[in-house]
Amino acid sequence: MNELITLEAKRKQIGYEIRQEQRREHRRLYNEHKAMFRLMDIAVVLIIIMNFGALAITNILVIRTTPDVVIMEANPNQAKISNYELHPKAVPIITAFVIQSLIWAFILFCYIYYRNKIHTELGLAIMVSLVCFYFIICGRDFFNNFGYWIGKLMFGGTI
Repeated sequence: MNELITLEAKRKQIGYEIRQEQRREHRRLYNEHKAMFRLMDIAVVLIIIMNFGALAITNILVIRTTPDVVIMEANPNQAKISNYELHPKAVPIITAFVIQSLIWAFILFCYIYYRNKIHTELGLAIMVSLVCFYFIICGRDFFNNFGYWIGKLMFGGTI
């Protein structure tokens, strides 16, 4: 029984030493590649801004293509308080926006978590590659209005 307790204590001590060494390696790697880490952080912020910007631009283009303007309230609470007419698609749009925000919060949490767990050059290269890939995809969506055309194909409409 004492051997089991001793082995458990050694296992915990070794695990602690491994985590300490990984933290030291992460700090060393961060000090060697500060610009790369900062560039990744800036790229992730730009990815989020471009994604929400593409959503806003798509909505503006949809509004521009339907010239019949009928003013309706999109906020359900404000519609109840002020006796305004609620837009029929208000709740699904707000729900989609909240879901999109939660997805981005989860992605941002994962990025920050794994950014602090990078302790090898290979891990840094993989993380930079993933950030560049998402930056290109979201940049294409923002600048080329890619999401608008995908939405038109998915939900019908003429192109």
